[in-house]
Amino acid sequence: MEYTQLSKEELLEKVYELENQVEVLRGALPGPEAAKAPVFGADAFGDIFNQLLGSDMSNLYGDYVVSMINNMTVPAYFADIEATVLGCNKFFEALIGMSSNEVKQRQLGEIMPEYAPEGDQPPVDESEENAEMINYEAIITDSNGNKKEVVISKSIVKNLDGSIAGVIGVINDITEKRTAERALVESERKLREANATKDRFFSIISHDLRSPFAAILGFTDTLIDLYPELTDEEKFSFIKDVSDSAKKAFRLVENLLAWARTQRGELTITPKPVHLYPIVKELVDLYTPLAKQRNMDVLCDIPKDTYLLADEQTITLVIRNLINNSAKFNKDDEAIIISAREDDGSVIVFIRDHGIGIKPEDIGKLFNLDTNSKVGNSPQKGSGLGLILCKQFVEQNGGTIAVNSEYGKFTEFTIVLPSASQMVKDSAAV
Repeated sequence: MEYTQLSKEELLEKVYELENQVEVLRGALPGPEAAKAPVFGADAFGDIFNQLLGSDMSNLYGDYVVSMINNMTVPAYFADIEATVLGCNKFFEALIGMSSNEVKQRQLGEIMPEYAPEGDQPPVDESEENAEMINYEAIITDSNGNKKEVVISKSIVKNLDGSIAGVIGVINDITEKRTAERALVESERKLREANATKDRFFSIISHDLRSPFAAILGFTDTLIDLYPELTDEEKFSFIKDVSDSAKKAFRLVENLLAWARTQRGELTITPKPVHLYPIVKELVDLYTPLAKQRNMDVLCDIPKDTYLLADEQTITLVIRNLINNSAKFNKDDEAIIISAREDDGSVIVFIRDHGIGIKPEDIGKLFNLDTNSKVGNSPQKGSGLGLILCKQFVEQNGGTIAVNSEYGKFTEFTIVLPSASQMVKDSAAV
């Protein structure tokens, strides 16, 4: 037979067949004669063995495994127990951007740095020797530099004598699956938020918006019914109450309209240099008459050369809401202070009151639409919509908002926004 025409796998099979024939025939002869006896087929066995001499016998089994993984349609590799790659298929080559010749005899940790979540390690250890299949998720980088989420499945390959020859690793790309799962989770989160928003919206309309109008109607009806009997001082008190209720209703309606525009995506944020001092000064002047009735001061401590890079309309609404919030909870005879400083390309605005403060467990609830804005033991209660808008508008302007408070002493809201002071100075110098 012309054995040179056979593949290595076919030759190996012939070797096993002839070796079995030798053992069977020798077993039929008695004693020491068996070792001397000529055996049918022995010459053929020698021919095959001689044809295999000169080839790497140790790689014969490995070559067979590699030929097997070449038929797989996903990235696959064959490595020994020291994580040295013995072969791979074309899909593995495409994944890592290296040819099989470049891959061979290299460590998996070199060609797939993120191959194992626990770090570079041999693919077989004591805990894995008896496992049929080991699966785990990992993140690897493909030849184009793209991160891929994959499942690596490792299967132990054993020699004919039962010893471990190595591991076949198969890589399945689950990036799209995981992306879809995250998108579904995000969609569910947004749906829950939308439902909470809808419920809160109806709550605001049915209760918070109704309350100031009920007060207005009550006071005006009393004025109409008892007007001739009321003193001028009593009439003024009723008129003031009507005015306060109307202002509260107006602020709430204004916030509702602004919030509705954000929900419909109709609000356009147009950042430009905004002179902060005149905005705050105007708001302070607006609240000063009301503050004087409670013997409070509203102080503006903004440097006159401070400029923000922000949308003027939305940032003005933010500062007004925060001043109004501070005035609501501030103690009589205490001051509300609005200050600012520049730091590393940002403007930090502080709005501090000396009111009842906020309990630590309540701070996290301030910017949530599904919780009420009542804090501490204050009888003051609002819709919470103002603070929600503040957070949305500050973030849409590329900034952040935070709150620091000590219960019973003070509350300070902090807004960080991009600075435009240098931009204004450069423009003025041109």
